[in-house]
Amino acid sequence: MLTVNLQSSIVTALALMMGCAFVGCVGNPSPGELGARDHMRKVLGKYRPNGAAPGLPRLTIGGSPETFVRYAMYKHPQVEAAYYEWLASVENITRERSLPDPQLTFEADISKMIMGVMPGLMMDFPGPGKLRAAAAVATAESGMKYFQFEAAVLQVAYGFKKAWYELRLVDERIRVNQEMVTLLQNLEKQAQSRTEVGKGTLQDLLRTQIGKERLKTELTNLRDSRQSFVAQFKAALGLGSGDPSPPQPRALVSSPLSTSGDRILTMALSRNPLLKAMEADVRRAEAALVQAGKSRLPDFALGVEADLKASPMFVRPSGGMTLPVWRDKIASEIAGARHLEGASEARFANEQPDVVALDLGMPGMDDEMDGAIQQAPQPSRQLSIVSVTLNQAEMHAHIARFYWAMTAFSATIWTMIWQSFHARTRPAE
Repeated sequence: MLTVNLQSSIVTALALMMGCAFVGCVGNPSPGELGARDHMRKVLGKYRPNGAAPGLPRLTIGGSPETFVRYAMYKHPQVEAAYYEWLASVENITRERSLPDPQLTFEADISKMIMGVMPGLMMDFPGPGKLRAAAAVATAESGMKYFQFEAAVLQVAYGFKKAWYELRLVDERIRVNQEMVTLLQNLEKQAQSRTEVGKGTLQDLLRTQIGKERLKTELTNLRDSRQSFVAQFKAALGLGSGDPSPPQPRALVSSPLSTSGDRILTMALSRNPLLKAMEADVRRAEAALVQAGKSRLPDFALGVEADLKASPMFVRPSGGMTLPVWRDKIASEIAGARHLEGASEARFANEQPDVVALDLGMPGMDDEMDGAIQQAPQPSRQLSIVSVTLNQAEMHAHIARFYWAMTAFSATIWTMIWQSFHARTRPAE
């Protein structure tokens, strides 16, 4: 009676396992997976609200820089690629922490007729701690992919700012050079008139003409090179060569240049996504080393088969275990994981000094997506230097224009004095 009940229980369990195999089961998520998915939902609420890509904002002349940055974030393929790689890494956590798929087996004993029919189910079980270690590696890799996604967003925002600064500088140089060419044309006419009446030298006329031609050549070169800067500006917004040229926003507000170096370094170490990605890479390498250490443990396989044709029906349980006997293979896996850990630590140590030379202290992704455009030290310094140069050029232009006006005024005064003197002396003659 006990044997019959045991066989009935095993058959029932086998039927339930087969049903689960066909219907599907849900595993137990790890804490790292829960945290990664919760973080993913928060980010998608801003980057992909309602589960779909938001509509691109409309770009207008003199529009806000935040609108242009949002357009670049939603349009640029670099951000899209990093975004999907991060989502794939989150999904990989579930795959790594899950048990292998069960195997449905079937055996039959056949002589002149079918003697036995034995369906069964077999399940593989990795060694103790192996799934947990694999999930830890996937979780750390997911964190690294997220910071790479954040870095891509900030790089696109920075690329837009840099391209707009350069385009704006070219336009300002074209405007100032055009004014200088107009001024030199007036000076050339004045110098030519003075030369014709013997009040000026040919050297002054030639110097004015040479300066005018030099500025006209530089102006032509600037107008030709402007197309490349427009192409860079379009590429920074994620537009192709066949797309129409976008309008230009109003002037960007740069961060103050009086920030101390210690504060910049502190902000860089705490907020820079490249450093955080390197830290996550170190954690991934450490988890991979733990996972490699688990390769010493065997894996197990358990299965059960039932002969449905036999009477009475009998059940055949089975079990198996891998034998990790290849010690050189295990040692190689552990050594390779240790070397990768050392490489990750070296990359992180190398990134810390280099970050000082980069665009430091850029806002986090949440701040950027809220419309905060705060930091752009290098372009702002370049703009300040060129702005000072342009201001000096404009000052020289005003001085030259004043000199030209005073020269014309002096020539008029001398002409009037000569005419008056000539009129007074004519009756005496």
